[in-house]
Amino acid sequence: MREPIKLSSLPDPAIVAVSGRSAGYPAAMGKALDVLEHAGWSVSDGAKLLGVSTGRLIGFLRTDAQLWMEVNQRRQEAGLRGLNA
Repeated sequence: MREPIKLSSLPDPAIVAVSGRSAGYPAAMGKALDVLEHAGWSVSDGAKLLGVSTGRLIGFLRTDAQLWMEVNQRRQEAGLRGLNA
């Protein structure tokens, strides 16, 4: 389930450390997508909102092939170039 984010209550930066094997992973993935959508699919802007490095956010996104493809598709729809694998 996706929700718009509020700048007054951003997700905890720890969401990018949630393991794909964790029961909390789907929620963390959804929150990361919500932040990226709010940031216009800019990974660097999304990372700033979360308070993590761009590399850390990209590392989290890369852990799941479907998540990676979704982000790249959304970036392309927004007129941004795809992220390298």
